[in-house]
Order: sequence, then structure tokens, then C-alpha cells
Amino acid sequence: MGVLPRLPDRVANAPTLGPHQEVYWDAFQELTTCRALGFGGVGYIPWDAMSKYAEFYGFSHDAAQDFFTIIRFMDRAYVEWVDKQRKD
Repeated sequence: MGVLPRLPDRVANAPTLGPHQEVYWDAFQELTTCRALGFGGVGYIPWDAMSKYAEFYGFSHDAAQDFFTIIRFMDRAYVEWVDKQRKD
């Protein structure tokens, strides 16, 4: 058996998510499959995909509003990161 490579610092030192944060991370991972991809890069997660997700899981109106805000924030950060990677 060979020696395993050292984990990159960003993986080894990744933050631990609490249960209330994991909900958003899991949702983001699911919803990212709904985004449009093309020659111009990646698109944003569509509102209707977020809405269907929130409805499927029975979010209240207030919880859905918070959910949309958090997922949009994560999505903007992701799209900016992807765009930067393409330019570099």
C-alpha cells in the first residue's frame, strides 16, 4: 500500500458546518445541477428551482425567503469564483 498524498490546506482546514448550515450546503449542491451551462460560463440557479425545492421540503414563507437569500448569496460567490477561474 502506498503513502497517501497530503490533503491540500483548503481541504484539511475546511470549516466544520453545523446542522443548520448543512441544510443550505446540501440544497446548494442539489440546486447547482439546475443551472444553465454554456460557452459563456455558468448561469445562476433559477428562481423556480429554488422555489420548487422550498415547496418540496415544506418551507414556510419566511423560511423560504431566508433560503432564497442565502442560496442566492452562495450562488453569486460561486459564479464569481468560476468566472475568475476561467480568466486566470
